Amino acid sequence: MGEVIWFTGLSGSGKTTISIELKNKLEKNGNVVEILDGDVVREKLHQNLGFSREDIKENNRLIAELSKDKKDFCDYVLVPIISPYIEDRLMARSIIGNDFFIELYLDVNLNECIRRDVKGLYKKALNGEIDNFIGIANSNPYEIPKSPEIKINTVKQTVKESANQILLFLKSRDLINLDKYDGALNLPFNVIYPEIYLAIVSTLKAGEKVLEIYNTDFDISFKEGKEPLTEADLASDKIIKEIIDLSGHPVLSEESIEDFEAIEDRINNKFSWIIDPLDGTSDFVNKSGEFTIMVSLVKDKIPIIGVIYHPVSRCLYVSQEGAGAFKFRDNQWSSISVNEICDLSNCKAVGSRHHLSDQEKEMISQLGISDFSPRGSSLKAMDVSSGKAEIYFTTTNKIKQWDTCASYCIVKEAGGRMTDMLGKDLKYNTKKVNHENGVLVTNGKVHNLIIKKYKEFI
Repeated sequence: MGEVIWFTGLSGSGKTTISIELKNKLEKNGNVVEILDGDVVREKLHQNLGFSREDIKENNRLIAELSKDKKDFCDYVLVPIISPYIEDRLMARSIIGNDFFIELYLDVNLNECIRRDVKGLYKKALNGEIDNFIGIANSNPYEIPKSPEIKINTVKQTVKESANQILLFLKSRDLINLDKYDGALNLPFNVIYPEIYLAIVSTLKAGEKVLEIYNTDFDISFKEGKEPLTEADLASDKIIKEIIDLSGHPVLSEESIEDFEAIEDRINNKFSWIIDPLDGTSDFVNKSGEFTIMVSLVKDKIPIIGVIYHPVSRCLYVSQEGAGAFKFRDNQWSSISVNEICDLSNCKAVGSRHHLSDQEKEMISQLGISDFSPRGSSLKAMDVSSGKAEIYFTTTNKIKQWDTCASYCIVKEAGGRMTDMLGKDLKYNTKKVNHENGVLVTNGKVHNLIIKKYKEFI
């Protein structure tokens, strides 16, 4: 039994074109696919129906019934149809069945659809030559979906890129428990880099395994640098890599040993993954609960995707370059942002629970900060991103790119700043993976002041 992908959007948004491209890609993967184009079905089977509100609803109902029958013989039924009313799309979902229905919204504004209109239908509607034209006539507005399973902006990406986004969404959707993480892939922004679906699914699945091990009497070993290593680190690393490898991009992981060839391949690649399978292993071992899973994608040395999962609270932090920063908890998405505090005496700082140096303690004192809290893993940067704190810094040269990469993207998209302690931008996917001059994370309002005071301090 297959699924129905219900393409909805204004005339000219690309529904039919993208559905044809997607059909070709799915069939190459061995799937049985059929397209039920709304216009074609209307012309062949429902010629008696016009474009009144009642006729649109009946046309949607009949196509939904047909889709329901077709899915019993197909892996995917693709339905490109304007379907302008929320009520009608809910009706289609009810007829087909929620477990088999995927609402796909093509988010393209009216002006762009008018510009693309090769048939001149919009022009005729605007001139009064066509009645009830959807999106133009007051009697037939287009109602934007409130929470579609997937949203695509065809202005910002090609037909091929749009089809690839849908493919990665479908693959990712098959990998997670939809009941447990309902809505986790229904992102509240337009996806530009579909690898974000792989990043989200890999952190959630790795987080499940890590939490399972956390609740047992696990064994602990130590790396050469005397850092703890558990079976959770290795299990998480394996799960994440198996999923993100679907993208074909090279991976830099805390738990990987790279040879010369692997390093050259990674640094010469436009895209690369940087992951920390278990950030805060000491907190994991000490049962503080303050450990996270971190997955990030880098393009041209800059993080463009950041995903961090805190398994204990089941809280997921997600960002994409230019799209903002968000939190997913209790099956709900909400935006996060830094706060506006700019007086150091009113700032709250967070710092390492296990590795706070005497120099860092003295620096906190010099800054006049009295509100300091120890915090584990990348949760320090997430506190700043969420407006719960204003400052996190470390002066050590031992911080690696996998410790900060996912956080960098989230902090930036939340309106904050992350640099080294001297104010220089951090670069990623380089040969040397240490941040040699520490790391400074702030809400942006006090960033330059702290850099100035640090330079005086040293």
